[in-house]
Amino acid sequence: MCCDDELSPEAGEALARYRALLAASPLDWGAEAPDVMLDVLDLARRWGVPALGPVLAAMGEERRVDRAAALRLLVAGDAALPPGVVVVDVLTERVRYGEPLHVLDRSSGPGTWCPGGVLVVVVNDTPHAVDVTGAAGTWTVAAGSVGRVEVEPKPGLGALRAAAVRVDLSPAVRRVPVSVLELSSAVPVRWTVVDAAGQPWAPAGGRVKYDVHDRPFFHAREATLEVPAGVVRVTAARGMEHTSVSERADLPAGRTTRLHLEPQRWWDGDGGGWSGADLHVHANYSGDQVVSPHDAVLMQQGEGLDLMGLVAGNWHGDEIYDQALVESRLGRPLRHEYGTTAFGIEFRNDLLGHFHATGGHTAPARWATGHEGSSHPWDWPANAETAAELRAGGAAIGYCHPVVRPFPPDAESARDHLFDWVIRSVEARELVVDAALGLVDSIDLLFSADPSGPAELWYRLLGCGLRLAPTAGTDVFLSFSRAAAFSGPPGSGRVYAWTGGDHDPVAFSRALRSGPVVVTNGPWVRLRVDGQAEGGRLDGPAGRRVHLSAAAYGPHARRLDVVTAGGRVLGSAEGDGPLAVSLDLEVQEATWVAARCTGEAHPDVLADHAWSHTGATWLDVDGAGVRREPDLAFCRRWLDLLASFVRKHGRFHDERQQADLLRTIDAARPFYAAGAPTSAPGTGLR
Repeated sequence: MCCDDELSPEAGEALARYRALLAASPLDWGAEAPDVMLDVLDLARRWGVPALGPVLAAMGEERRVDRAAALRLLVAGDAALPPGVVVVDVLTERVRYGEPLHVLDRSSGPGTWCPGGVLVVVVNDTPHAVDVTGAAGTWTVAAGSVGRVEVEPKPGLGALRAAAVRVDLSPAVRRVPVSVLELSSAVPVRWTVVDAAGQPWAPAGGRVKYDVHDRPFFHAREATLEVPAGVVRVTAARGMEHTSVSERADLPAGRTTRLHLEPQRWWDGDGGGWSGADLHVHANYSGDQVVSPHDAVLMQQGEGLDLMGLVAGNWHGDEIYDQALVESRLGRPLRHEYGTTAFGIEFRNDLLGHFHATGGHTAPARWATGHEGSSHPWDWPANAETAAELRAGGAAIGYCHPVVRPFPPDAESARDHLFDWVIRSVEARELVVDAALGLVDSIDLLFSADPSGPAELWYRLLGCGLRLAPTAGTDVFLSFSRAAAFSGPPGSGRVYAWTGGDHDPVAFSRALRSGPVVVTNGPWVRLRVDGQAEGGRLDGPAGRRVHLSAAAYGPHARRLDVVTAGGRVLGSAEGDGPLAVSLDLEVQEATWVAARCTGEAHPDVLADHAWSHTGATWLDVDGAGVRREPDLAFCRRWLDLLASFVRKHGRFHDERQQADLLRTIDAARPFYAAGAPTSAPGTGLR
């Protein structure tokens, strides 16, 4: 199955319903409780995420600001307006225009793509409501409020009237002569096409999305576009294993120009037996686009992503986006040219944490808990129950976006950092419990936030002897066009495992534990211990010496660290070229070692900065694994804080539910007890 005509009837009906919901209720699809974040993302489609700084600052920790207030912040003062935006101040009778929106000479021709119509924002600071009248009809802006209307972008827009102010809309668009651009590459790639004014263009009927750097893109192997004559800049990129290429072209009016661009591969993961995966991708998750399996697979192929985990999950209520698609494909991954698409589940409890389940063949009894207004509003049962259920069905369980703020330096600081800052902050509070119970296989270090926080939590769990694989799940929403990292392409962060080139999700999950693992958003990093690749266990007597050799390379690598238990750095190297560290370590007690590479911002890194990390190699002593008391004590305190947090903030139908969840927390305590057995729980991937 690589085409939409192979969809199950239920999945096809779901896509048709999504399209109807999008037409009737843009962005939230009419299926969600009111959410201010949707309002902000709607504004981002026009202004771009970087311009929303004042709005995001005004939201604060409570994440609250209404759309009218956000619009007021965006149009305040004399800041430049986005193309096609007109601001009318009724009180001062002032009209301001952004740069004209380019419209092809034959109006809305088949190759035209625009980020929306002409957006008219009316600021009414008068003491009375005002009527706004134009071709689109009449609408009212309340006193002291801000309103908006979008008008189809075409020449001859005419005018509208807001109270006594007549607004000429014709300066909001500019008719431009047409040229035809034919693009091609040997494989599907990520294209960016912008004209001299910075306006993006895409094929007829195509979808344009924006990455974390607010750059427009679409995926295709070959594409034909109608674009403005004159200078355009075309960029072709293909995931982190390639270096992007750009070309500037001066296109004559009425002519066809052909461009063939090939992103240059700087590292061949598949040729070396490595498979790269993004385990947490949403196809449809409300938004301003509806994504079919064909669309999702094209994005995966355009990024050279070996394995993509498409998950079904809810946002606030009972709507489980892509449930019909996932249920029809559970246990049946889609193999296609260039890679494999797996279908899985994101289980969501915003109080206790979210996890993704990949490679299983059964659906859960419940898909979410703890969402107010849903059919499962209670924070019960514990995540552990659903994790055990899905693992029994063959799935690998990975906690996603485990920490979204800087990680606390000690357990006591965790109260403010991870508990009681925003109550339902989606962080993985139950991870420490479920890992001890042997129900967790991996933890996502790379997603949309700074990876240093998740890495610090991972270090703590490694120090307790928990063999959790480091993974990557970008949590991108393919159905959103402009939402910073959440609208980026799949695979901007990846976990690589040594599979011999097998992209099957079950084989990949096994490889996460049985062989080398690297998590990266760009640079490549490796570690060898006494000549053996990272990821294994080496046993021996106390006092022995082992040799560590680490290497990192790629256009983004700037610093290489060899780290050990507690996050202690054993050795480092810095520079612009390939980096290497070589040292001997005397093993006095059981520990672990790994290599980490960091770098600055880079155009080909779809994150704030470059970052990569190997999995851990275990150095046992006389058969005993690592059990560091500082890390065990940290987790014991975590359990205490979690229990108190649940009593204070959990939603329960009755005391029995709360007591049941607290018993699950207590079940993890023996594992973290001082002097407990040194063997880790049965967390091995099947």
